[in-house]
This record gives sequence, C-alpha cells and structure tokens, in this order.
Amino acid sequence: MLDLPNPDFVRIHNLAESAYLDLASQNNPGHAAYTCITLAEVELRLENYDAALGYVRKGLLELPAGIPGPRVSLFSQEAKILFRMGNEAESKFQLELAIQHMESIAPSKELAENWGEIARVFVEVGQQDRAIYAYEKAISVAAMSQAEQEDFAKIYG
Repeated sequence: MLDLPNPDFVRIHNLAESAYLDLASQNNPGHAAYTCITLAEVELRLENYDAALGYVRKGLLELPAGIPGPRVSLFSQEAKILFRMGNEAESKFQLELAIQHMESIAPSKELAENWGEIARVFVEVGQQDRAIYAYEKAISVAAMSQAEQEDFAKIYG
C-alpha cells in the first residue's frame, strides 16, 4: 500500500498498528516486527523521524534472537532513518550490523531480498561501491537459493 500513488498514510498506519497489536497478543514477534517496519516507513515518509526510530527500536527490542529475517530489515530501516536525521556515522554502523547479520544466514529468497534492500540504502547514503557489492550479493544469494531449491526438488520431487 505504501508504493501506491498517493498512499493514505493515516489508514496504512492504523492498519499496521492494529496488525501489530494482534500479532503481539498472539505471541508472533517475527510478524509483529515486520509491522514495526511498516509503521517506521510511514513515519519516515511523514518525516516523523523520532517516531520512525521508535518503531524500529521497538521491533528490535521485542524480536527474539532466533528470528533472523526481520532483524536485517529493521537494521536497514534504522540506517535510513538515521541518515535522514543527519547521523551518517550511526547509519553506516547499522548497515554494517545488517551485513554482519546476513553473513550468518543460509541462502534464501528472503536473504537475497535483504541484500537488495541493503543495496538501496547504500545508494541513498551515497555509498555506490557498497551498493554494487550488496546487489552482487543479492544476485549471488538468489542463484544459490535457486540451485538449492532445484537440488531439493530432484531429491524429494
């Protein structure tokens, strides 16, 4: 909904907040963290940087260590927010945290998407060389993931 022309930020925020409350009450921290990312993005687009940062930090705080996917997205979202707030050093630090975290995750479609997400943030913060590296990793991980899926299909198909 955020990528539609003229998104209704109030409606998106209300839906995401409702989803967050439902997911949190159902003890589903992974999906709740993804809603924190959406809430942070809404606030970022409205230039409510402190509120956006609050949602990211809430998601990171409540996310158990064993759930890797949303953590990368939360780190990259935090990097975007910090950069727009003028905290370039902190922003770059968060990007490096995201990369360190991704290095320990097995190849998957989600990991390839995370590398692409990190690449877009590197472009935004003006680090084109790091963006190219991240895009190359996205392509490489996607290829590895596809090869593993094909091998799995041959074995169990």
